[in-house]
Amino acid sequence: MRTGRRRAVPWTRRTVQALFLALFVLAAWAASYPPAGTMSENLFLRVDPLAAFVAARASSLWLYLLPAWILLGLTVFSGRFFCGWICPLGSFLEMLPSLERRRATTLARLRPRDLSGKPIGEGHLRLRLKYPFLAVLLILFLLGVNALWIFDPLVIANRAVVFALAGGVPFVFIALAVLAVVAGPRFWCQEMCPLGACLSAASLSGSRLPAKASPLALVKDEEACIHCGRCSLACPFGIVEVADSAKRGRLAIADCALCGECVAACPVEGALSLRSFGAPLQRSGKKRRSRSRGTGIPTQGADHAGDGHDRGEEMRDGSERGEKTAAQVSRRSPLSRTSRRPGKKAKPSRDLASVESEDTSAPHTARVSGRGGAP
Repeated sequence: MRTGRRRAVPWTRRTVQALFLALFVLAAWAASYPPAGTMSENLFLRVDPLAAFVAARASSLWLYLLPAWILLGLTVFSGRFFCGWICPLGSFLEMLPSLERRRATTLARLRPRDLSGKPIGEGHLRLRLKYPFLAVLLILFLLGVNALWIFDPLVIANRAVVFALAGGVPFVFIALAVLAVVAGPRFWCQEMCPLGACLSAASLSGSRLPAKASPLALVKDEEACIHCGRCSLACPFGIVEVADSAKRGRLAIADCALCGECVAACPVEGALSLRSFGAPLQRSGKKRRSRSRGTGIPTQGADHAGDGHDRGEEMRDGSERGEKTAAQVSRRSPLSRTSRRPGKKAKPSRDLASVESEDTSAPHTARVSGRGGAP
């Protein structure tokens, strides 16, 4: 599969991110800047489930905030695609240069660690900070303190545009930008974002759904995977579950944003794929794992894709050499030379049945034995 084709989905995602970021800035400007005066609100906030929950509880306009509930439903079936394709704050942070991205050159550096510094193994429970953070914000909201408006990502991005237009300083936005440069482009999204925690919880609720029921799903073929770790190193979220998972089929990872970077980085054809209702949108790989002819044994790794063909050629060459040798031996035998002399006819061969019949008819004749001895 050509590199350009494998990179089609990631480049499409970046184009979609840039378009939604531009639309978000335009909507925020139209809703806040006095000369515009065409919009009373940023329509992107109607897609935010946290902002919708706060507004609906205060005004009882649950149907007015239908786009937010639709997003939650799509997240149940697909995962956190909103974070990887649409979220303006996450898109901006991902565009920033990151020191952590340069340091993460091995899979061991990406593995999460506990408070003592030991890596958290596969299958162990890991509680990210964003989940208790979301719980605290919801408890404060129920007690009458609305802190969700301070840490909601869409509200932060909207406030940053408004402050920039008014000549103010968006301190929270600047702090998140510095955090992205130092700790990673998606550190906020993975560890602290309350909206990300809400969407991850919704994604977990639909983790048992098959890939054919999902509008967008990451699918893995464990038999083709060589566990090189390139998928996790290419992931902007630093997810190691893609490389470590031994599951075959849809990978319903709570924090996966379905960006397609892991599929583009995977070197084995068909090991990873991005699918929509079961139909492949993007498939991984430049080389495929083949089977050797005559043995049926799969080759080890993508770099040995031609070994089976080479072994098959060697077997055919060996059989041809054996046939030539047998032909040469038959031509050199005395029987073959005698049969080919001109003027002489080859004696007809006598089979064992005729010999035995003669033996029974003539009792005084020596019997034919396999050892050639006398009776």
